[in-house]
Amino acid sequence: MRYFLYSYENRQNFNVTREHRVFGAPKGGGDHPDTNVRELREGDIIIIRDASMQSLHFLGYCVVSGQVRDQEDPNSPWPDLLWKDELAQSRVIYHLRCAVDFENAPQLSLSRLTWDDLDSLDFPSGNGKPIRGTQAWGQKLSGNFIQDESEVASFSRLVGLETE
Repeated sequence: MRYFLYSYENRQNFNVTREHRVFGAPKGGGDHPDTNVRELREGDIIIIRDASMQSLHFLGYCVVSGQVRDQEDPNSPWPDLLWKDELAQSRVIYHLRCAVDFENAPQLSLSRLTWDDLDSLDFPSGNGKPIRGTQAWGQKLSGNFIQDESEVASFSRLVGLETE
């Protein structure tokens, strides 16, 4: 099991994700940094943070239940314009999409997490130093995995999910 940490700038996009059971993210390039979305696989837990708030607040989470698809694929099961900002701009923004399941996701306790709780995990950043503070965690929560076995176990304990 892996966790995929992501942030939505627009809360309404989470409602669309939930309603249509599809997670979406932009392709890398242009105004959007490259993310690891293409590496998502069935069973990964996506945790979505509300990036419109200064405090740490999660909109929710879901489990990946299908392969990541590019919306340019003519066989995509989803309409091109799905999320509110896509409808407003009349263009596809979230090209990378995958089916997700909310009902069978494990129970996680995210509502009381603070930035200090995340700091206490002592997860290493790219330079080997522990991830500390809102800005550094904001980057980690922008399309990155928790996949190292010991980090998955630590994060699982933090969110109240016991792993084997």
